Amino acid sequence: MLKLRVIQAEEGDCLLLMHEGDGSATRVLIDGGLTSIYRAHLRPVLAELAAEGGTLDLVVLSHVDSDHVRGLNAFFAELRDQQAEPTEPLIAVRNLWHNAFSETDDDGTITPRLRALEQMAGVASASALDALSTVGEGSSLRGLATDLRIPVNAARKGRPILAGKPVDPVAVGGLTVTVVGPTKANLDAIRAEWSAWLDDLEAAPSSLAGVALDKTAPNLSSLQLLVEADDKRLLLTGDGRGDHLLEALDALGLLDGDGKIEVDVLKIPHHGSIRNVPEDFFDRVIASTYVVSANGRYGNPDLATLEMLLSSARAAGRAFELVVTNRCAPVDAFVRAHPPGRNGYTLKALPADEHFIDVVL
Repeated sequence: MLKLRVIQAEEGDCLLLMHEGDGSATRVLIDGGLTSIYRAHLRPVLAELAAEGGTLDLVVLSHVDSDHVRGLNAFFAELRDQQAEPTEPLIAVRNLWHNAFSETDDDGTITPRLRALEQMAGVASASALDALSTVGEGSSLRGLATDLRIPVNAARKGRPILAGKPVDPVAVGGLTVTVVGPTKANLDAIRAEWSAWLDDLEAAPSSLAGVALDKTAPNLSSLQLLVEADDKRLLLTGDGRGDHLLEALDALGLLDGDGKIEVDVLKIPHHGSIRNVPEDFFDRVIASTYVVSANGRYGNPDLATLEMLLSSARAAGRAFELVVTNRCAPVDAFVRAHPPGRNGYTLKALPADEHFIDVVL
């Protein structure tokens, strides 16, 4: 049995993959939402799992963004603090996948330039501090893993987890995991974005009020994973861009002759933001179930994204299931305009008083 447990993460992501077969069980946690998510929703889920004798075979941080990493930092910090207590830790963690900023985004020049801007007055300093805070959250997770003696990126012998040719799937218990992103090209792009932003700040720091690093920059380094078990496939996309995902799938030979891929579950990229899905995305990435983790903040999921999905499915004459973590304004607008049932899709929403909703394959 393969199950995706979609944990309430508000504007962030928090997913738990669970597989049982041949007398063994595999558990993979992907992202942890904000700190408040850990306390309110993730911790109770982990406590229940531990009470059943479960462990986490792998924890994955898709990328360093507050609504993905802070909950994991809170989780690992609790595990560290429990080392000094006579009681057993909340739950055992066997491995961590986390690409450090210094290994992916930074070419060796970005952090020193941020440190220099931090010393300047005004907007440049505030912008640099914000960026350094994001970087620091990832470093904190890596440090906590070291304290806990949790192996980091052991599947790549400590090197960054990247997509590469030839395809090199990783066995995680009963799961087969293929890394489809980030690619080297994605990392080159993110370094260019960081450099251009720093160029602007350094050239005219006092005139750049309100200028911040484009939030798409860290997202380009998102770990994107194709997970397979029992003839089922899930595509987990972090906050990556859909066009980059399609390029990577093509380069890895994972698209069919028509340039498409079919999976059982697709976690729609970046909380359903329209900026992350090209026009042909849902024509080429085809799923039975689509998952959106969002609560309306920043307009996510965009109504246009949901309508693009529906239009693609209608044109192909296929039904689908839409799973959402929150009945927020964009979702309600979509449902009013295109009620489920008679429009070829079913809707499942996480109840407001529950910690999670399950997708069972």
